[in-house]
Amino acid sequence: MLVSVIPASAFGASIKDDFTIAWKQFHALSKNHKKAKYRSEWEKVGKKFRNVFKRSTRGQYAPKSLYYLGRTYEELGNRSGIKKISALLLRKLHEKDLAYSDYLTIVHRYAKSDMYSKARK
Repeated sequence: MLVSVIPASAFGASIKDDFTIAWKQFHALSKNHKKAKYRSEWEKVGKKFRNVFKRSTRGQYAPKSLYYLGRTYEELGNRSGIKKISALLLRKLHEKDLAYSDYLTIVHRYAKSDMYSKARK
């Protein structure tokens, strides 16, 4: 049995498909308490949302991708298992700033999207 390590987008997967995969992985990770404490797991999911956004910054999935990218940063900051203070606390604050930045982009650029009200919360 052969398994491909080439991303689905290389085979022409739609932006919708890529978003749906990232969305499912985000929610699965949110429910998996064992994996959710690892920063690398959140970074993988965040990268997928970022790639969806980059593929179509004005498309239907742009605000959704930014919203979930922000949620990913939030979760990363809250659940990555970082225990030490000082520099690590600053990293958490930075991740929350990144989330806030993504939410602000939705509010300013995608005011008519279905993610607008969620990003304003």
